[in-house]
Amino acid sequence: MSLFNLCVSRVDESKNSQNQGKVMSLNNDHKVKVHLLVAEQTKEWSDMVLRQLVEEHDGKKDHIVQQHECLRKLLIDAQTAQLKELEVKQDR
Repeated sequence: MSLFNLCVSRVDESKNSQNQGKVMSLNNDHKVKVHLLVAEQTKEWSDMVLRQLVEEHDGKKDHIVQQHECLRKLLIDAQTAQLKELEVKQDR
């Protein structure tokens, strides 16, 4: 092998080594970016799920309160009607 070919070969090896270093660096940067993106999306998803659970709980709670108020009104109306009916029976 000539001296020229040997020098060219070493320059090519040096370039390949530099290119591999750049590729490794890009791969590592890509992995870090993907990891950060996945972590961010996981947090957003968890926050959304928690928000939906709280909204669902609040909705069910409001519904129960409304049912309670409606039932109370119906029971008071039924009691009032029974008292009137009892007064009518006692007046006879």
